[in-house]
Amino acid sequence: MSTALTPSNSYQFPPEPAPAILTRAIWDAVLGSVAERLRALEAQRTDLEDLINDLSFNGQARIDAAITPLIDAQKRTLAALDPQITALKARVDDILAGGIAADDVRESAARVFVSPTQRNAIGTLITDVEGLETAIGAINTRFDTQRQITVASLFLGAS
Repeated sequence: MSTALTPSNSYQFPPEPAPAILTRAIWDAVLGSVAERLRALEAQRTDLEDLINDLSFNGQARIDAAITPLIDAQKRTLAALDPQITALKARVDDILAGGIAADDVRESAARVFVSPTQRNAIGTLITDVEGLETAIGAINTRFDTQRQITVASLFLGAS
């Protein structure tokens, strides 16, 4: 039976008779084996870090390819709403000023009349439209500032 400390005997001294002194040759053999395994683990870690970096880069590219067109589509939708909001606000302003746009007139047997309650409701509508206009502006700003999506922000919550 060999008296050297090796991986096959779990680096234990063999049963008696065993050398009572740990010699330099035995020590070097044990540490040489440990050093080889440590270098192998370090190489695996380097490979794993490279793999993580590659996956992160590819993941970012796929996310950009999938999400950027959706963000752009939403921005186009919001941009298309801006002129409509402006036109509606102008129509409401005309109504409040006492004039009614010709295409808003729907004559019937009962004459069109705006009561104080209705006038207040129209004022509330204007406030709501202005709030919507402000919200759309905030969303546009947020899209512009939040466009860069990273793997860390998706999976780890980082910004």
